[in-house]
Amino acid sequence: GPSMQPPPAPDRAARATRPGGRRAVSAGDVARVAGVSKAAVSYVFNGRTGVSDATRDHVRSVAASLGYERSIAEHDPRRIDVLGLVLSNVANPFYPELSVAFTAAAAERGYGVFLAHTDDAADSLGRTVHAMAGRGLAGVAIAVARSDSAAPVRELRSGRIPFVQVSRSFSGELGDFVGIDDVRAARQIAAHAIQHGRGPFATIIGPRASSASQDRERGFHEELRSAGIEVPATMRISTELTLDGGRAAAAHLLAMPRPPRFILCGSDVLALGVLAQASTLGRSIPGDLSVSGFDGTDLCATGIAGLTGIVQPRAQLASVAASMLIDRIGGRTGPWQRTRLEHQLRIGRTCGCGDRHAVAS
Repeated sequence: GPSMQPPPAPDRAARATRPGGRRAVSAGDVARVAGVSKAAVSYVFNGRTGVSDATRDHVRSVAASLGYERSIAEHDPRRIDVLGLVLSNVANPFYPELSVAFTAAAAERGYGVFLAHTDDAADSLGRTVHAMAGRGLAGVAIAVARSDSAAPVRELRSGRIPFVQVSRSFSGELGDFVGIDDVRAARQIAAHAIQHGRGPFATIIGPRASSASQDRERGFHEELRSAGIEVPATMRISTELTLDGGRAAAAHLLAMPRPPRFILCGSDVLALGVLAQASTLGRSIPGDLSVSGFDGTDLCATGIAGLTGIVQPRAQLASVAASMLIDRIGGRTGPWQRTRLEHQLRIGRTCGCGDRHAVAS
């Protein structure tokens, strides 16, 4: 049977009526029939670039067939299109850095940004996306740790709202994505750890509901296994991506009869928690314990932490995500894009390399 699409989000034009009481055709109506976003309709009728000629012609043809007439409200030059950016916990320094870069990249293309954070709760993500879908946002970028429930992505798709996934991708759902090769990056930092010869090894990652955490854990253990090192399950910790999560994991590991001497962390915020707990317990870094991180946040690059770890290109991730999203809003069609950006390995002091600082691709 015919597919059922939800009604378009109400807009100011939809409240206007034609003589005789018939409802005026809105930009949302044109978007639904044309199979494009409301923002693409706005682009066409406000003469903005970013829409292909084919899309422009198609939208104008559909608008003419429906008898669409722009309202004064829709033509308001002060109106700005807005993107949604959904983050995990903003207490994790990776996300504020990402949001600053995303907001700047969006502003360069004439967009504002509406920020929301979910605290990594699956139901919160669903509520946030539902609220954004109902507010007529031009598109949504999703950068959250939990990527096991794809219902929010399906809601965006059914509402014809373009979206892009940043750093993590939802299981079983295709869509535009930008991130790094987490498995390869994890193998690289694990290989560096192995060179130090400081076993036993332990790993701490974020929620296994995250595609990135899964890939990083897999990369760590594939590389360790290739060197003949099997890490017992009791020393493979998954926890929340917070300082307290890192602290609690370190407290558990360091209380073991034979505690680890190298802890590979799947996030900088977890590594900071480990460093804090080690300090509380009087363990020296890297004398008693080596630690590595995964993000490359500015705080961890300073002399305060001197953290060895993988550096994600945060500004580039944000910029590419904004461009991919805005291109979709402008009517770009074709297959979903999965873009992998290059990471780096930054050598600090926490692994035991002393004061030798280097960055390697």
